Amino acid sequence: ISLVVSLGPQRIAVPSVQNLRAADATAAITKLGLPDPQIITQPSTNVDNGNAIKTDPATGSKVRKTKVVKLYVSLGPPIVAVPAIAPGTSYADAVAALKAAKLNPVKGAAQYSDSVPKGAVISVNPNDKATEFSNVTVIVSRGPRMVTIPDISRGSSAADAQAQLQALNLKVDLQPFLPFAGTDHV
Repeated sequence: ISLVVSLGPQRIAVPSVQNLRAADATAAITKLGLPDPQIITQPSTNVDNGNAIKTDPATGSKVRKTKVVKLYVSLGPPIVAVPAIAPGTSYADAVAALKAAKLNPVKGAAQYSDSVPKGAVISVNPNDKATEFSNVTVIVSRGPRMVTIPDISRGSSAADAQAQLQALNLKVDLQPFLPFAGTDHV
């Protein structure tokens, strides 16, 4: 008498598909005779968008030929909201807020501002959403642009004096001096 013992249903080892494009990973699984995998997408900071992260059951696990394998596919790094940072916020506070949001603050070229004090934040870029741990540029104020007022001699033409000052981007408000009103001279 010969006795034949069943090994049970045929088992197939789940292939290694990590970092393959989703279509290639699916093909590697179905090529072995397994059904189409169940695709599950999730963010990943380590695996490029559209590539396989892992399978469930794990690589090398032996499964029945009818088992549907879960294939986890990367959506790329998570997208996070950039915190609202109002103009005039201190640079240190802006950096702390950005780091707390899992962003990397980078100081951009300082700009002149008549409305934001020197050293305070003018703006951040991007200012709505960014990829987690990506760079966010912080623009800091240099304060108002300072200019040297030219020496305008007494008796100069008011129009000439006004032109010299306006060439420096200054706003000029001509005020008549009563003893000389109407003479149009400094």
